[in-house]
Amino acid sequence: MSKIYTNCFAGNHTVFARKYCCRDDSPKDYTHFEYCCDIDTFAAQFSEQTKMRAYCEEALRFGDHYIRADQLCRHITVILNPMANRRKSKQNYEKYCAPLLHLAGIRVSVVVTEAEGQARDLMEIMDNTDAVLIAGGNGTVHEVVTGLLRRPDSRAAVHRMPIGILPVGRRNTIALQLNRLTDKNVKTYEVLAQSTMSAIREVLKSVDVMRIEGTEGRPVYALDELNCGTIRETFAVIEKYWYLGNYLKPYLAFISNSFKSLPGVEGVNISYSKPCTGCSKCYQRFERQTAGAE
Repeated sequence: MSKIYTNCFAGNHTVFARKYCCRDDSPKDYTHFEYCCDIDTFAAQFSEQTKMRAYCEEALRFGDHYIRADQLCRHITVILNPMANRRKSKQNYEKYCAPLLHLAGIRVSVVVTEAEGQARDLMEIMDNTDAVLIAGGNGTVHEVVTGLLRRPDSRAAVHRMPIGILPVGRRNTIALQLNRLTDKNVKTYEVLAQSTMSAIREVLKSVDVMRIEGTEGRPVYALDELNCGTIRETFAVIEKYWYLGNYLKPYLAFISNSFKSLPGVEGVNISYSKPCTGCSKCYQRFERQTAGAE
């Protein structure tokens, strides 16, 4: 028979515990375990699990709804950028977003991008889906919006395929503004869970879009910000210095590009299109495009 003796010394934030396991036949033969457990860590994990359970229960209520025999399940396509947030985006999506979508009874198709611009090209031919969720950062969002609005049937496609954002990137300013999450102390799992539940609840919101036209090429669209020039080119080559690690590669990229070429002067003309006065022309045009697509 074994006996376990535990001595605990509780402080304000930390618990130190020692366990001694001794056998009756040999009191000197024991194993000594020491570990330090942070109470704040346990409290944070408990809070995360409790809130995620509440989100899962709400998503399950959507999945328990009955549908007709001739009715198809809701289908959502997820465009996942695995390089976002220092390659942690896929892990965060599978941990916090995917379970909620499956519990809600949604048929999910995940498309993992492999190169820059692939999300834009994919959205130009996207079809047979009820909505599109973007699992990435601001760059992936701009690619998807650009591909959607470059389509010949863009007006009908915008209504047919709403876009949702799962903020698994490093800078998620667009998603935070859309979900009105201005608190800097908000946890990652809360942002991801709330964004996923917005897609499950089908909460829609109209947003303004910027159209950027250059002297050559097709127009580019953006929601929140526009980056161009030397800084944009430097961000595109940061991953070339992967062997330096996540912390040193941005510095070398900026230093290297600074010596290669001096920043040029960018000339930009900005114009603002006023909103519609409220006539029914846009709605009638949308009805004609929808009827033609059918």
